[in-house]
Amino acid sequence: MASNYYMFHGGINFVLKPKVSVVKVSEDIYSAVSRAIEIAGGMEIKKGDKVVIKINLCNFRDYTSGATTDPRVLGALVNHIKTVYSPGELYVVESDATSMNADILFKWLGFEDMANEHGFKLVNLTKDAIDEVTLNGRKLKKIKIAKTIIEADYLISLSKLKTHLLTKVTCGLKNMFGAIPIKRKIIYHRYLDDAIVDANMAMKVDFSVVDGIISLEGEKGPTYGYPKKTGLIIAGKDIVAVDSVCARILGFNPLLIGHIRKAWLSGVGEINAIIEGDGLESVGSSFDLVHAGLLKLVYWLKARM
Repeated sequence: MASNYYMFHGGINFVLKPKVSVVKVSEDIYSAVSRAIEIAGGMEIKKGDKVVIKINLCNFRDYTSGATTDPRVLGALVNHIKTVYSPGELYVVESDATSMNADILFKWLGFEDMANEHGFKLVNLTKDAIDEVTLNGRKLKKIKIAKTIIEADYLISLSKLKTHLLTKVTCGLKNMFGAIPIKRKIIYHRYLDDAIVDANMAMKVDFSVVDGIISLEGEKGPTYGYPKKTGLIIAGKDIVAVDSVCARILGFNPLLIGHIRKAWLSGVGEINAIIEGDGLESVGSSFDLVHAGLLKLVYWLKARM
């Protein structure tokens, strides 16, 4: 599982910055995804491992909207894993949400056809066998986790590069909150930052890939913002470090993003990173940002009604 990169010397802890790759995408998406993974140090997938990829299908919108996983990126990721490693079963997963059914989106957005073509299995986590596990979280002391994730040998988050009206930024960490296999996740919104951290404490990601080919900006994210052709793949072994770099790309100080800062302080990962590949210079123009304070209050009140 993901580590915190500590080195001990003379009783003092020195934190080694994890590598995060930022790769500019041309027309060859497979090469960009493969390059991003290799620059970040590659994956530790062993022969026969059960590999689980959590994608982001937050609503009934295709990848051109910037809101949902680009099937081309998923295809490139699956092909890379099968070409470079020798995994056993490979699963692509999502859960239902208040306004979304994962099974319908698998079909409507072409992922059923992809599963047949690329040889992976689709799992709606909400319909999977579910265990409730104890957790010494920031807020949650128990959390439901789908069996497919519990039994994963290697867990990958494949998220989107987006702004979010409540958390300002949504990438890998928030994507794993979406793996909680209940439909009404709004019950966690009154303490959303803490719930995101707790989900990542319970479901520890081994590798994080962020699809920023078409990102999403503005105050209507993560679903109805404005698509932006960013042309980026961001990747790394430390999900907090990857999200930290993504926050910077989106124009935020990661220390001011609640769930990123709290994930770092809770030991989920490291907030500082060594950026390799094409670097932040490849990002281009700035993003239309979101200011979340008032909307957090609205959702807090709604969740208590």
